Amino acid sequence: MGLCWLIERGGSRAVGSEPLRRFLGTIALEKPALPRARGALTVADVRGAADPDAHYRAVDAWARSTWDAYAALHSIARPWIAQALGGRVSR
Repeated sequence: MGLCWLIERGGSRAVGSEPLRRFLGTIALEKPALPRARGALTVADVRGAADPDAHYRAVDAWARSTWDAYAALHSIARPWIAQALGGRVSR
């Protein structure tokens, strides 16, 4: 849910979504099985960033790679976010 909120809904990278946290704390959800492959990039790809701008780009690329690897779970995360946000787009 967090990656979906960040990548697809433009959520803040500095502060998590309070509505998502509240939602997750009040509802019992069955955690889906995680994919075997977690993306083409890892934290090691971030570690080598030479400066803050390169670090930002590396973290963004890592997050997008991970979100792509979780493609089978997108149809689960999106409705949960919509329910948590009451249909609002949160930034």
